[in-house]
Amino acid sequence: MTAYAVAHMRQLTPGPWIVEYLEKIDATLAPFGGRFVVHGGDVEVVENSWPGHLIVVQFPDRHHVRDW
Repeated sequence: MTAYAVAHMRQLTPGPWIVEYLEKIDATLAPFGGRFVVHGGDVEVVENSWPGHLIVVQFPDRHHVRDW
């Protein structure tokens, strides 16, 4: 069954370093079948506020998430 790792990045200072950081994360996901399905972008806040960015990584199953 597909499993997900979810993160809430509250503060981000954009810059060239973030691209390098994300590329390094991609390299760690590949051996475990992980891939980004949500990484930042615009959000529609229905109630209250949402500071930051949502990150969701999809894996084939829970075992792969834990091994990652």
